[in-house]
Amino acid sequence: MDNAMKMEAGRNPAGFDPLWPEVHRGGAGLEAIRGEWAELARRDRCGHYFHHPQWLGTALDWLAGDADIWFFLFRDRDGNGRAVIPLQRRGGEWRFPRDDQTSYVDLVAVDEEAARGALQALPAVVALHGKGRIHLDRVLEGANALLAPDDARVEPVPGKRSDWLDLEGGSEAVLGRVGRHFRKELRRKGRRAEECGEVAFRIDRAGEASAEERTAALDDFLALESAGWKGRAGTAIARDPRLLAFYRAVLEAAEGEPAGTPRWRIHRLFIGGECVAAQLALEAGSTVYLLKIAFHEGYAAASPGLLAIARLLESLDGEPGIRWLTFVTGNRHQDVWRPRELGVHAVTLYTPDLAGRAARLLDRTRSELRGVRAAVRRYLGRRGRSSATGEQ
Repeated sequence: MDNAMKMEAGRNPAGFDPLWPEVHRGGAGLEAIRGEWAELARRDRCGHYFHHPQWLGTALDWLAGDADIWFFLFRDRDGNGRAVIPLQRRGGEWRFPRDDQTSYVDLVAVDEEAARGALQALPAVVALHGKGRIHLDRVLEGANALLAPDDARVEPVPGKRSDWLDLEGGSEAVLGRVGRHFRKELRRKGRRAEECGEVAFRIDRAGEASAEERTAALDDFLALESAGWKGRAGTAIARDPRLLAFYRAVLEAAEGEPAGTPRWRIHRLFIGGECVAAQLALEAGSTVYLLKIAFHEGYAAASPGLLAIARLLESLDGEPGIRWLTFVTGNRHQDVWRPRELGVHAVTLYTPDLAGRAARLLDRTRSELRGVRAAVRRYLGRRGRSSATGEQ
């Protein structure tokens, strides 16, 4: 990243009251605000991991390359930080920096008022440095970014969802919702696993495991992932040195210090002393985020991936501070757990100038054309079904 840094501190351009914008750029800008950003993230009302500098800052360090990254820090009249919005400049467009390891994006804000104020001021602040569109492409339901002003464009992202398990009532309540047939199947899978050897479940986490234990747990996960379909596809973490360095750095940063910051966790299921399933996770606030899951395909008959989830749910009964377990993304394989599905949205803001108005008009036209095409497809589908019925 460009190490140049630009700041606009000590003055409040007209129109930005009551939040004062401060602009930082590049690697030097990241270092200048990293500590304050972390403190704001610790106080953030949403408390996710993916907008915390322990994650996003590490991603920028290892995965962003020479991307042009800017940091917009908003302060109140007393000089206290209230919100941080990182953006990547790409030609005539600004985007929230997101790599393929970061599922969702959001700003950090200490409360709803700060989030609204920062989003309201952002287009005018950005217009001082580049004009056009400001796009946040993967915004999770309930995120700060959905507090955008009324003139922002907010649209659902088709086919995207995030699956969450509500742990209220403990594992018994969760398993009670999945249905009798699936509970019976889990018991059968458990017996199949026990036929192969002693079954054990282990959790290693920040603040408890030694550096050697963390390395051993991560190595087990990496080996399982590399031996499975991701290894065959060439997408396993261990196959990419830069990606491996990123995850090692994430775990080193996520030691839970100071209190309230994300903590790493690795959960492993063993059968006969052999690791057959592993979950690479982060704990942030009252939520455990399952970032990556891997299992031994040689034990497929025992469904070690499902058994590991069931054992994790039971283990979380002993952690009353954990309120949610999320798979982060959503897919049909997780439907057996009957998760709560959170929607995913795209949020677009526009700078208050000719370039912004042109981008808004273009986006509106594209949206209308998509609507027309969808209506035509529905009409042709109904017509085709009607014709088939008539022929019968």
